[in-house]
Amino acid sequence: MSAPSHPGAIDVNGLPYLRDAKGNLVPLSAVKPADLLMDETVRKILADARVYWDNTNKVVTATAGSNTLIGVATLAALAATPTVHVRLNASF
Repeated sequence: MSAPSHPGAIDVNGLPYLRDAKGNLVPLSAVKPADLLMDETVRKILADARVYWDNTNKVVTATAGSNTLIGVATLAALAATPTVHVRLNASF
């Protein structure tokens, strides 16, 4: 497979998969079109979201509060995913 056919697709032996809400891999072909559209819409909304550093808990968060702005998300992170891609920059 040359390129995933969905922004969140993961290549597994040449076939695209997505993670479900529990973090399990599901073949892209098994996901309903309405669910794919919802997933793509959420990814577009969450990409470029501001990301903050919570120094008390030593984690990155989307909660501003007293946390320090460190950048913007370049890809939306799934709830089951413990990582997020962040563009670190002085001007967002």
